[in-house]
Amino acid sequence: MKRKFLTLLMAVIALCFISTNLSAQAVGDYGSSAAGGTSGNMNWYTGTWYVCASTGSWTGATTTTTPPTSAKNVWILAGDSVTISYATTNPAKCNNLEVAGKLNQTGATVELSQVYGNLHVASGGIFYARQKFIWGNYSSSASSLTVDAGGRFYLYDQFKPFGSNGATTTITNNGILGSATAVAGSSATIYVVNSSSAVGNSNVIFTGSGITIFRALLADTNAGSFNFTIDQNMTFSP
Repeated sequence: MKRKFLTLLMAVIALCFISTNLSAQAVGDYGSSAAGGTSGNMNWYTGTWYVCASTGSWTGATTTTTPPTSAKNVWILAGDSVTISYATTNPAKCNNLEVAGKLNQTGATVELSQVYGNLHVASGGIFYARQKFIWGNYSSSASSLTVDAGGRFYLYDQFKPFGSNGATTTITNNGILGSATAVAGSSATIYVVNSSSAVGNSNVIFTGSGITIFRALLADTNAGSFNFTIDQNMTFSP
């Protein structure tokens, strides 16, 4: 009897842990083409997006060719490849970003995309940020960036975690983050930005068990203070 009870208890505990890690789309969230039942390639600006109409399901989703705004959550679903091409007048923006497929930011020389909320690269997901990429915004709210084991977030230029003003920004990498390999002269640079010292210190935590490779870790020259906590192995290749 004790063994059956313990087995049941462990199963319940495991279920609790699993449920806390699950996430579901909400009404109004944007999904890539796989949300419509067909995987494929699409462009962030001109492709057909599926807009969630029922919490936790893409069934009954409506379609739009209007790109997401900074208030919308975006899901790049497994099997899909979405391209963010150069557009200086309309940079790609969203609130929270979930990457389970492939997101490819291509060929610009300006800051091209910005995630205002949390960013999650799932196992099997790939995000190529080939130019300057902004994460967050000027606020005192905390945010998180997570790369799961098997996920890859490659950076080829400045990675700017904005908006860690007075709060804690956590970067958890259990996959690959930064440069693909430790090559001298890599341009993947963490450049933390703080708008003012009025809101307090900016706290940035790096943690996880993955591979993290950057050229440098730099702080903005503004008046705010920065506290960096590195709780993982990190390679710098200047």
